[in-house]
Amino acid sequence: MGCFSVPIKLTKWGADEGEEVTCDALVDTGAIKLALPSDIVRRLGLSPIQSIRVSTATDTLTLQELGMVKLDILGRVCVVTAIEIPEGKRPLLGAIPLEETDWYVSPTEKKLVPNPLSRDGGALFDLA
Repeated sequence: MGCFSVPIKLTKWGADEGEEVTCDALVDTGAIKLALPSDIVRRLGLSPIQSIRVSTATDTLTLQELGMVKLDILGRVCVVTAIEIPEGKRPLLGAIPLEETDWYVSPTEKKLVPNPLSRDGGALFDLA
């Protein structure tokens, strides 16, 4: 599948929501979670909630901190956990946030398309 990016908006989830961050994220159907570089994690003010072992594309196993993020992908909003990746890396949108926001990946068109079974074709969750 060809690589492509989409614009996303991120906010720390919780009562003390921090700065909103807008950036482009690489759609990566081989990834599972939302992965954010350290600089974005700091800007959002994310707090670690647990450590997990993750396997990277280079088959390296590491411990990564998770934080809860309100994620807006092209107007569809969800709350997901994010793993921290090294600063300078591109944010990655994995399968879970794509599923949570009900987007399908069109590899030939290199874009996200709404699930045709969605009732309204819009946001499934309104967490504003």
